[in-house]
Amino acid sequence: MDPDRIVLRLVLVVDNPQVKRTAIRKVSTKRAAQRRVYLRKRAVFLQRRLYCEIFKDGCTRRSTQIHHMHGCEGAKLLDEEWWLPACASCHRYLHDHPRMARDEGFLI
Repeated sequence: MDPDRIVLRLVLVVDNPQVKRTAIRKVSTKRAAQRRVYLRKRAVFLQRRLYCEIFKDGCTRRSTQIHHMHGCEGAKLLDEEWWLPACASCHRYLHDHPRMARDEGFLI
């Protein structure tokens, strides 16, 4: 096949103004629904468990974040079995030191 014909065909496909393009969502509809549920569950969880359970250097003792020990992809986002209340300092420490966090059971 002639290389000029290949380029011409690609230009026609890419530059075709009749092709309607829709933007890709930054967050899927399913994930947006999960986030809404998560925010409600998160507020209740942090009200029930007020104190950080990690206790590393610089700990403020007040839990303001949730550490997801098993990750937060898909349905794991809502699985409270793997949630751990954390202050911002300790939460940052865990993610900055993943080997230590795995050794001590904070990451699975």
